[in-house]
Amino acid sequence: MPERKARLSRAEFVRKMIELPAEDAAWFEEHYPGGSFSWVLAGLLHEFRLAHKQTPHDYMVIGALEIKKLTEEKS
Repeated sequence: MPERKARLSRAEFVRKMIELPAEDAAWFEEHYPGGSFSWVLAGLLHEFRLAHKQTPHDYMVIGALEIKKLTEEKS
């Protein structure tokens, strides 16, 4: 699994406004007092990227082929 650099420069960060369900945010704050949403979300996004080896286009092709297969089976 490729590792991310230990330290990123300021220019390598992006500031985004996000919305979270209040219940989930409250749970995080209760279980990780003083925890950083940025830290946990950056880590989750990094792992999410590693888990997805295909592009959205690849998934569209897979879906289209499955639909084609299903329609041909019904013919």
